[in-house]
Amino acid sequence: MNSYTVLHNSSDQEYSEFLKEYLLQSSAQSNDPEINYEDGEMEAEWLTSIGYPELSKPFEQGLEVCNAELEPILTTLSKPHAQAIVQRVRVLNRTVRGRTKSRSKRKPDIRDVFRDFDLTCSTWGSITARLFKKKASKGNSHPLKSI
Repeated sequence: MNSYTVLHNSSDQEYSEFLKEYLLQSSAQSNDPEINYEDGEMEAEWLTSIGYPELSKPFEQGLEVCNAELEPILTTLSKPHAQAIVQRVRVLNRTVRGRTKSRSKRKPDIRDVFRDFDLTCSTWGSITARLFKKKASKGNSHPLKSI
């Protein structure tokens, strides 16, 4: 039974250590403000923080980063660093392409869909008005009774 109490005490001690560590971590996380990034914003911030804000500016303007802007920077870097930058730039370009595609997939404005119909209706309205005026000028009291 002596080994049982030793085992029991050690598991209690491990549990209390775990609980203390958990509480420390959860309180540390609650003190840090939670940052929510939109698509591509974290990559743009990363490029700016490492000293390449010129690679994130086209993204902020809704444009893709072209190879002509990227190549001079990549030639000065080691292969792993260049790959990290290329990866971030690809994400930015993919995000920009996705945003422009979603803009073009919007539903058409209802006024644009029925614009021709409105013109047709107004044309018929003016024809009907002229018909009424013409019949009325001939002396008919009600232009539709003679039809």
